[in-house]
This record gives sequence, structure tokens and C-alpha cells, in this order.
Amino acid sequence: MNDFELWAMALAAIATLGLILLVLRMLPADPALGDAMERLSGAAPDPYTVDTSGGDNLAGSDALSYRVGARFYPRLRSQAWFRIPTADLAILRETPQKFIGDKILSAAIGLIIVPVSLALLALFGIAVPFVFPAAGSLVLALAGFFAPDADVKTRAASARLEFTRALAAFIDFVSLNRSGGVAAFQSLERAAAVGDSWVFLRLDAELQKASLAGQAPWAALSNLAGELALPELGDLADIMTYTGDQGASVADTLAARAGALRSALLSKEQGEAGARTKKMDAPLGALAVLFMIMLLVPAAVNIMGI
Repeated sequence: MNDFELWAMALAAIATLGLILLVLRMLPADPALGDAMERLSGAAPDPYTVDTSGGDNLAGSDALSYRVGARFYPRLRSQAWFRIPTADLAILRETPQKFIGDKILSAAIGLIIVPVSLALLALFGIAVPFVFPAAGSLVLALAGFFAPDADVKTRAASARLEFTRALAAFIDFVSLNRSGGVAAFQSLERAAAVGDSWVFLRLDAELQKASLAGQAPWAALSNLAGELALPELGDLADIMTYTGDQGASVADTLAARAGALRSALLSKEQGEAGARTKKMDAPLGALAVLFMIMLLVPAAVNIMGI
């Protein structure tokens, strides 16, 4: 049996496995007992779930990721070794099902890249020992499995920074309303209605839900701060609690908090700018060394020629 036949058998095995997985995917799944009891009893929804549309509002690869992740989510969410970045997904408005699907699909792509590539090489008569594609597939699959974690963490950090910037303006608006004698709840509502960015829209949605549920707005903001891992929003909720519980005028406190928040953001941005400037020292130093070499090498060649 030659190498071509071996690779053909390997590709046939991979294709057969893919067909089996596809058939299993199309078969109806047995409902989880816990989820079924929650639906029958009208219990509170799963705190991990952000999007309750069932992935219907997703399209393309996002919908595929959601469907794949939904199959594994009931099993993986209870595993101690598997961690779902709930706060990061909440601020990105993404579901744990899509996150799990992204991890599984990324790992699957990494797993088949090497065999497919080597199969194409084998068609041209280039043979590679089996240990190399096996190790390469495992490494790429492992990297693909953890790639969504890094992507979600990076995008969530960017979203939190944007939220904090908008929150400083929101606190200023609340402070102005409180200085004008507007009640605490109306101050929050008016401030949230000023902007049209996703941050203001989300704050407005949370305040509207709190109003309909008869909940104190600062309690809703405190819950949102815990859900999104935003301590700055939690500080605002704590300050507004004094207004609701004790009737205190906190306009000056809010103004000071907004100023401190802007100062912290400015200091952070200056630190990042300084770090990026230092990173430019190495390329500039390398260019200087290269320039010196270009000047010295011709001179050295002439001297050695003499």
C-alpha cells in the first residue's frame, strides 16, 4: 500500500466521521430535565443566558456557532474545569451557547487543517512522517479551543473602557439634574435619555425595567454593575442609594466622582501612550544599528581590500 492510498483512506475516514457527526446533529436531542422543570414551573431564567431569542436573530457563522454550542452547553456549564466568562459575555451581549460553539468550531478547524494540507501535499508526492501531522493537529486544535477566550477578553476590556468613558458623562448629567432639584429617579432617567450610544441605551433599558418592576433604580444599577463587572457603575449606585434612602443631596459627590473617573481614565491613557512610546525604542534602535552597519561595512571592505 503506497502513501497515496494511505492518505485516501485517512480522508475517507475523516469524511465518514463528519457524516456521522452531521447525522447526530440532525437527530432530536433529549430535553434536559432541569430545563424542562424550569419551563414548567416558570422559574427564573438561567443567569448565564444573555440572549433569549434562541439564536434566531443570528445569521451565518454566528447561527452555526450558537446551534453547535447549544448542544454542548447543558453538559459543559456544570463542569468544574470549564469556565464561562459570564461578565465578559454579558457586556458584549453574547450568549454562552455561541461562545462554546466558537470554541468547538475553532478547535475542529485547527484539528483538520494539518491533515487536509498534508493530504494535498501527498497528491504531489511529498510524504511527511505521521508524528508531525498528529502533533500539529493537536497543537492547532488546542490553540483554536482557547482562541475565543482571548478574543472575548480583549473585546470585553475595550467595551468596559468605552462604558467607563460614557459613564463619566452620565454621572455629570445626573449631577446637573440633582443640582436643579430634579428627583433621583428622574435624574437617572433624564441622564440616560441624553445619549444614543449603546452605553446610554443599555442604562436606559435597565432603568425602564426597574420602573416597570417597581424596583429602586440604584438597585438595578447595582445589579447591572455586578453582572458586567463594572465597579465604577457600582460606585454610582452606592452614591444614589444615599439619595433614595436618606434624601441626601449628592450633586457635589457625583460631580467629584465624575471628575475622579475622568482623571483615572486620562492617567490610564497616558500610561498606555508611554508604554507604546517605549515600544518604539527597540525598532528605532535597530534602524540606527542597521544604518551604522551600512556605513561601516563598505569602509571595512575597502580597508581589507587595501
